[in-house]
Amino acid sequence: MSETFLFARHGATPENLRGLRCGGDLDESLAEEGCRQSLELALGLRRQEYPVDLILTGPLRRTRQTALIVSGALGDIPVEISPLLVERRLGAWNGHPISENEEMLVSGVTPPGGESSADFTSRMEHALAAVRERSGQRLLVIGSKGIGRVFNQFLGGKERLVLENAQVVQFPFFPRLATNKAA
Repeated sequence: MSETFLFARHGATPENLRGLRCGGDLDESLAEEGCRQSLELALGLRRQEYPVDLILTGPLRRTRQTALIVSGALGDIPVEISPLLVERRLGAWNGHPISENEEMLVSGVTPPGGESSADFTSRMEHALAAVRERSGQRLLVIGSKGIGRVFNQFLGGKERLVLENAQVVQFPFFPRLATNKAA
């Protein structure tokens, strides 16, 4: 049983490159730069000799494209699509500069026509449970920075995780619990 899994943010979309919001309710493709980043992600995993048995990703084009590029570069690793791994729907904030609404997003404001933080967090709790069902495999999950941020919180991260496009982090499948040993 593997103790950890990898999580990577998808490659860049045109909106990402322009600093614009692009939530789970926009099904955008990767930019050319995002395709290059995805290939670099795969080559980095190969250089580190980190074996991957399965890539798990959401149904959005940008995450599927990233997964397929990584899969091909690593020797056609199986890719499985999970509908739970869709990034947070951002409604009216889509297409707006991130700087316009970052404070509101961090403070828990629900975007008009978007998904509340509570609903997104609840969905990510179910998504993480589905990831944990794969703890016997060397898993790479590809999703959005919001998914990575919530997974990090669930798994014991103390600081707000910020991921660049195609950046990879390693998570434990289960949070490590502090132990108190009597002397």
